Amino acid sequence: MKNAMTIDNVLEIARKLPIQDQEECVYLISRRIIEEKRKKLLVEVRKAETEYSSGKAKRATVDGIMKEILS
Repeated sequence: MKNAMTIDNVLEIARKLPIQDQEECVYLISRRIIEEKRKKLLVEVRKAETEYSSGKAKRATVDGIMKEILS
């Protein structure tokens, strides 16, 4: 990979930007991270719903789960 960027490269480029642009980059990256986490969570929720609907998962209380883990 001839043109691979490293974190150090990115930080060096960002350091040269005006503070306002650096803040905007931080904001945009934070929003992208949040959106990616949201997408992953949605996949997990849909998977759990599918498992529950097909009988592969069951309802449980926190106490019940803890008892099962500790036994």
